[in-house]
Amino acid sequence: SRLTEIRGYLDLVIEGKLPLNHEILYHLQDVFNLLPNLNVNELIKAFAVKTNDMMLVIYLSSLIRSVIALHNLINNKMLNKEHEKAEDLKPAAV
Repeated sequence: SRLTEIRGYLDLVIEGKLPLNHEILYHLQDVFNLLPNLNVNELIKAFAVKTNDMMLVIYLSSLIRSVIALHNLINNKMLNKEHEKAEDLKPAAV
């Protein structure tokens, strides 16, 4: 990978096997300066809040699906009971 190549280059420069190239070092410094600071407490808290919000949506949608399934089950049971009563009221044909 690229990081392995960069590490190899830097090791060779430290050992004195390759000359120091300031342009490469400037680009590496730019890369590291552009990396976000993930140790900021506000950022950590924001990630936690965002994750909690997403988990809440998943939980609520699962809960709503369960309630709808239970509602459909109750309606089905009531409908079956009505059909059974209607069957019981019909005279038996012999």
